[in-house]
Amino acid sequence: MQVPTSSRNQTTLSQAKDPNLEVKESKTVKTLIYAEGPNSVFIRVQNMEDHFDKDPKTFNLDVNAFARELFSEANPQLSEIQLNMLKINISEKTLTGVTNYEEREKEFIKWKTNEP
Repeated sequence: MQVPTSSRNQTTLSQAKDPNLEVKESKTVKTLIYAEGPNSVFIRVQNMEDHFDKDPKTFNLDVNAFARELFSEANPQLSEIQLNMLKINISEKTLTGVTNYEEREKEFIKWKTNEP
């Protein structure tokens, strides 16, 4: 039995274990991590490719998996059970990284229109 290898959407075993493998192996995705305070980090992820590049590629990032992996690397003493009980709060920020995106949207986008 032959298995097709030319499929673009084929998932390998290593990708099934690590949903962010494609992002990690990319040479155009830039990830910066800043400490905001105790138990708080700011993560900026940027794809350096744009529509001016030949065949630009988009990536999907599993933010929860990324955060769990980052936490487990920073806390290697924790057991698998403790890591499974972990609760992570993730919030999206505006491009400046200062304001919570949802709060900003509620405060500043209040369009009054008669259209549905």
